[in-house]
Amino acid sequence: MKSIGFRAEKDSINWAVVSVEGEDAVIEEHGEIRAPKAYSTDSEILGYFRAKVRETIGRYSPVAAGIRYPETGGKAPRYLASAYARCRVEGVIAEVVGAEGIRLVCGALNTLGAELGSSSAKAYLDPQAESVRGVEFKMKSPTHREAVLVAVAALEASRGNRN
Repeated sequence: MKSIGFRAEKDSINWAVVSVEGEDAVIEEHGEIRAPKAYSTDSEILGYFRAKVRETIGRYSPVAAGIRYPETGGKAPRYLASAYARCRVEGVIAEVVGAEGIRLVCGALNTLGAELGSSSAKAYLDPQAESVRGVEFKMKSPTHREAVLVAVAALEASRGNRN
């Protein structure tokens, strides 16, 4: 059984595929989809992301997917502009996942923590943390770690392992 987790930015998407057989779960692959610099309009960028997310899902055939949404908070205009751009990317990911008929878990860290049976999902993202639910981190990038956390939360939800 496989799941895929996504952590979006306004100009990139970090993703991780977690697979499980029996009780052992591992990171099968992870990567980043970055919009080409030549693309300057939302329609070009979002269309590119849609094609690449669909291609990635097709390559790994996950049964579950997750998207990490931002926490609500900052109200500064620069934060809002970035949050709106990120939301558009997350919407494209959600549309592709839905079109593929894959179960989707999405939310901020609190929601994802609930899927993991944890009161603090942030603890898994600490640079000193070596794993989440037995899945060892292979990377140091915080956004890739978040993608792994989301993939594990989606896997746990699809397996019905809520605590």
